[in-house]
Amino acid sequence: MKGLIRKDVILIVQKYKIYFLFLFIGGLLSIEKGRVDLILGAYLFGSMLAIQLDLITIDKEKNWRKMVESFPVSPGRIVLEKYIVALLFLIAEGIVYLIFSMLAKGLAGKSFLGTLSTFTFLITICCVSISLQIPVFICFGQRVGIFVFLLLGAAASITIIGIRWWGWRDSIIFSTLFHSPINILFMFATMGLLALSWLISTQIYCNQDR
Repeated sequence: MKGLIRKDVILIVQKYKIYFLFLFIGGLLSIEKGRVDLILGAYLFGSMLAIQLDLITIDKEKNWRKMVESFPVSPGRIVLEKYIVALLFLIAEGIVYLIFSMLAKGLAGKSFLGTLSTFTFLITICCVSISLQIPVFICFGQRVGIFVFLLLGAAASITIIGIRWWGWRDSIIFSTLFHSPINILFMFATMGLLALSWLISTQIYCNQDR
């Protein structure tokens, strides 16, 4: 499975190397504008949706599925590898977001606690998107997957705008989700959702025509 992980990581890095460069540029600009949560948050969520799409579709586009299935790796591990790579990129981009957000808070003389709560909430939402999107891509293919991609992207955009400008963060629901221990419990719940999503995706993958 290490070879599969290495293959997908290299492919994603090659395809998104310009995007990752703009991620750092956007991080610097967001610090200057004081909008790290908005700019990098949107970057992080959008990139995760796009990376998930490529992780599932790239094997079909390159006609690598039969080659991958010839390896001594079970279908469960083949599907698990997609989740692992998606989470690796989520962690990497999440660390970048956290660094820039803490720098912005430090320069503004604000507490880092708000950064950690927002970071936890954002990572949790990205994990939920992984849980929803990968089974859809495997089951229904690229067309339906892109529709889900756009739907999740629209929902994320509305949520970010609502938190940033419409005062949603001060509402009872969001104020609860943004603070411990609820946000920590919510994050652990998403781990269970990821495991369930992997089991469903594996079953779908096994039942597909080769």
